[in-house]
Amino acid sequence: MARALINNPTLLALDEPTQGVDLMGQHAFYQRLQSLHQQGLTILMISHDIAHAMSYSQRVIALAEGHICCQGEPHTVLHSDAYQQRFVCAHQHPESLCQGHHHA
Repeated sequence: MARALINNPTLLALDEPTQGVDLMGQHAFYQRLQSLHQQGLTILMISHDIAHAMSYSQRVIALAEGHICCQGEPHTVLHSDAYQQRFVCAHQHPESLCQGHHHA
């Protein structure tokens, strides 16, 4: 990350930046990202770690089968019908896809 920041960019693009990093390292990394964002840096990050994406992001775009499934503030996405159907119900009750039942 130090190399990426050396020229003071306005955008930092990251692809799975904490893959293989222990929990303490992940926490330190995300704290650093928050500090950089507060200093005006825009950060675009791709992650399969839904918990971290929801915890540390201001805006989330969830993809399913290569298409945008839902997007917005983490709380809004987490409680959207599209997110619930695709990411919660599909894992809890794949045969029924919850059929209108909400799980949070």
